[in-house]
Amino acid sequence: MIRSIRQAVLWLTGVVLVVATAMPGPATAEALAPDASTAGVPGLKDPPPPHIDPWIPATCATAEFDQAYVDPPRGGLVLGTVTRCGTYITDSKYALAVYWPDEIPVVYTSQLKSFLVDRPTVGVQLLVGNRPVADGVGVCALLTSNVRMGCARLSEGPDGLVVESIPVNDPLVLATATVIYDGTPDVPDPGCANCV
Repeated sequence: MIRSIRQAVLWLTGVVLVVATAMPGPATAEALAPDASTAGVPGLKDPPPPHIDPWIPATCATAEFDQAYVDPPRGGLVLGTVTRCGTYITDSKYALAVYWPDEIPVVYTSQLKSFLVDRPTVGVQLLVGNRPVADGVGVCALLTSNVRMGCARLSEGPDGLVVESIPVNDPLVLATATVIYDGTPDVPDPGCANCV
């Protein structure tokens, strides 16, 4: 009889423990309720949106610059071509950059130019501006921020601006370009420094 009572007590204790652990207590209920102070705040309750890099490089491309002149009042303008030599990649882009001595070149995403599926070679223009180039200024077409397709040195000659090809590893153009994501990767700025 005592044994039967003891088994009944143990059985009831087990039932109470199972029911108690299955029922949410105050801490569990609060954890399930949304917190008004952080609900909808990006990075706290919702994951932040993924970063999309608008600069998709081509598999292969080359570039050359062969002309330069002054276009008043804008300043020095360098002309050349960019040629895609690999298979076209959808949305692949390139950039043009100016390498002033002792400065890091900057590329804005709004200045990225698209390779064309039906035209492997496109003409390019790079506006250098009104700063003096007597000491030599580098200009490059970029496949990525640190991969140069072709470069040239722009300097002042007796008859105006002179452009001469230089290797892509010339000390004048060794700096990696700083890419600034300005939120407009696919809308070229009409006043941009490198308009095709």
